[in-house]
Amino acid sequence: MNAVIKILLAQTALTVLAGIVALGIGGLVAGYSAVLGGLVCVIPSAFSGARMMAVSQSDNPRKMLNAAYVGEAIKWLLTFGLFLGVYLWVSPLNAGALLAGFIVVQAGVWLAIVTDKRALT
Repeated sequence: MNAVIKILLAQTALTVLAGIVALGIGGLVAGYSAVLGGLVCVIPSAFSGARMMAVSQSDNPRKMLNAAYVGEAIKWLLTFGLFLGVYLWVSPLNAGALLAGFIVVQAGVWLAIVTDKRALT
């Protein structure tokens, strides 16, 4: 299975898990806030991953590196925009659960990659 797909599946699973845990601890608002936090991580990752997969077969390393830089820059902008959108348009919102959902999803994948050298193969 492709590494990008593995990461996105792991992020999606962690998003659901974070939502369930937050729901159990803090109620409905915390639950959907945590899910939104996870989605703020998953959606930009999906965009960046799709961009990388589009050029992964290229023989031109410069083109691949450029795609990585541009994809990462857009990923940061999307993340910022999604956080801003959630804060502006979702009410009621549990900001702590939103951030916790984002952190759990982001850190969980990093931890998997660091602890399992085969996570990306």
